[in-house]
Amino acid sequence: MGERRIASGSAAPPRTLAEPLSDRLPAEGAATTPMPGVEEMADILRAQDWGRIRAVLFVHARKKGRSAAEAEELADAIIVAACDPDDESGAWNPNERPDVMHHVHSVLRDRLSADRKRRIVRARDKTKENLKLLATPPPPPDPSQLLERRRRQERDDRIVAAAIEQLAQPFDRKLLEAMRRSALLKPAAQAKEFNRPIEEIRRARERIQYALEAATAEQEKEEEAARWKRENSRPKKF
Repeated sequence: MGERRIASGSAAPPRTLAEPLSDRLPAEGAATTPMPGVEEMADILRAQDWGRIRAVLFVHARKKGRSAAEAEELADAIIVAACDPDDESGAWNPNERPDVMHHVHSVLRDRLSADRKRRIVRARDKTKENLKLLATPPPPPDPSQLLERRRRQERDDRIVAAAIEQLAQPFDRKLLEAMRRSALLKPAAQAKEFNRPIEEIRRARERIQYALEAATAEQEKEEEAARWKRENSRPKKF
């Protein structure tokens, strides 16, 4: 649909909003009372205090639990619809409802009600889906996956143990053990937990990282040696 911006002026809608005004006549059957003519409607729209209307709609939407962004979007959409004679759900007909504030409040209530019903339906569908999942027993664990998970955990434990042996400073060992057991992974949280300067934590982490890399490299060498031994111990086929 073609749109024309309302001429600028102090009483015009805010520039942040789209301000459509159709050149065409209202759609047939869109209102029980005929709309004003195009020029007359343009004058009526210019005369409204759209900034105040937008603020009132925003506050009301916020009171109904909408976020600031959602309230702004809803207020803008209602004002755009009020200015568009082809919008059957929100067009304002001054001949039918002279008070624009009463009109936009009515549209806001309708849209909030429709949105609430949609949320209820989505929540009901989600509840049904969750109940269906709860009623379905989980598949039995795959033994091969459990075994692989256990092997990875044992490998990680060996690497950490080797790294701890390489660390000379007791605090480095203590920090690595804490990182292994808990979720204290960020330097700031570790500094607070151990009451140490964050720079000291960072230096300790660097030493820990070096020790872990060295332990990992040594573990990979051992694994490669074990693979080579297994492959060369198999009987050869002639």
